[in-house]
Amino acid sequence: MSKFIVAIILGIVCIVMGVLNINGHIGTLKRKHRKRVTQEDLPIFSKLIGVGTMIMGVALLLFGIFSCVYFFTASIAFEYVGNAVLIAGLVVGGIISVYAMIKYNKGVF
Repeated sequence: MSKFIVAIILGIVCIVMGVLNINGHIGTLKRKHRKRVTQEDLPIFSKLIGVGTMIMGVALLLFGIFSCVYFFTASIAFEYVGNAVLIAGLVVGGIISVYAMIKYNKGVF
């Protein structure tokens, strides 16, 4: 039962962080992930990072919702759909975030 509660809470936190990043507040990122971003590239960098974070947050939120439905109905289809949404969202969001870091921060590390 706690699996879907944690996923829903973590999804909401990631969505809030994504909204903050889209609005230009990239203080949620570690210093090493934003130290080489120029002031001209900062708006697009923060938007890309925010979109990636929001996609991951929405995937976690949907996974939590599907897990909750699976918990109460015991229909295995909800578990499969939730897992597929989670994997797809984490991959797509991660690719967008890593792309932004490589392009505008000149590397992930």
